[in-house]
Amino acid sequence: MAAGPDAASELSARRRYLGRTDQNRAFAEMLRTRPADFGGTGDPITLGGGQIQYDGHRLTLLGVECVDGFQRLTELARAASEFPTPRLSTAVVALELVLGEERARARALSDRAHSLIHPLQAQDNLVRCGYLGAIKRDFEQGGGPAFDVRTGFDAGPHCAGYSITDVFRALAAAAPSMHMAHALSTTDGLNRLWSDIEGPTYRSLVNADVQACGLQRALEARQIVLQALGKVGKPVRGHAHIINHAPELFVWTVFRSLPLSWLHRSGRIAPRWSELFEDLPEATRRVAKEIVARYVRLCPTKERDFKGDIARIETWLELLPDLQPT
Repeated sequence: MAAGPDAASELSARRRYLGRTDQNRAFAEMLRTRPADFGGTGDPITLGGGQIQYDGHRLTLLGVECVDGFQRLTELARAASEFPTPRLSTAVVALELVLGEERARARALSDRAHSLIHPLQAQDNLVRCGYLGAIKRDFEQGGGPAFDVRTGFDAGPHCAGYSITDVFRALAAAAPSMHMAHALSTTDGLNRLWSDIEGPTYRSLVNADVQACGLQRALEARQIVLQALGKVGKPVRGHAHIINHAPELFVWTVFRSLPLSWLHRSGRIAPRWSELFEDLPEATRRVAKEIVARYVRLCPTKERDFKGDIARIETWLELLPDLQPT
């Protein structure tokens, strides 16, 4: 049904085939590697028809149209032409048929549902991360400030605790390389990380070694540094605008003064973190002065796009080449 070039028109589909979008690539990959799982994704493919005829051997749907699921139908058609039949023999499709006068109602309800549904966001994947869930439970048992992985947690005037953005940026500040801190300094970077919670980049940050106590220390330290940055050099002028445009660069740099190998550990010889935190405001002032001075030497011209310039990881690396792990 969906194999022809005019399939969308012939099936009265809401949209034509949208090409290899992220969603359609995922459907195609599932048909290639896990065809038996295909029917379990999303709502059923909904077809409308005038009536069904049965001749004793075959069911025929007359006046067929696609109410919902045209993209998946098209990916099935593409897979059927590309893969040998045995590859797709285990494919299961959840199908819903709406007949007669109910078709118009089904179309209206489908259109209405699409206008009401909240699209999935990358952050929604985090609820499936067992490591993060265990850390969250430890936070709750310890009675400290809470955080929630779900979207919508930090909306509204009554939010208490840490946002999930703060959680990941605090972990990135403790990472060996500034690449992670740079990547997670933007919403796009966070979404890229959260889109693949099984990938090596995500697992390098969230894994069995991360403990609630260590995360709490990182969150507290980051908060102290950001508060100290807010007091540095007011009002901010000239090259010092880098403080506003790249605060995570300063946080990551100040974190180098902490015994990060002990961040997620405890014991009799463990550092006295409360005493270390007392030194962070002064360390922040020293780091801010040094980085701004380096930025002046690196980019002496005043007429610059400070925000765009500091958004580049290359600028971060040029500012702090001595702090990169070998």
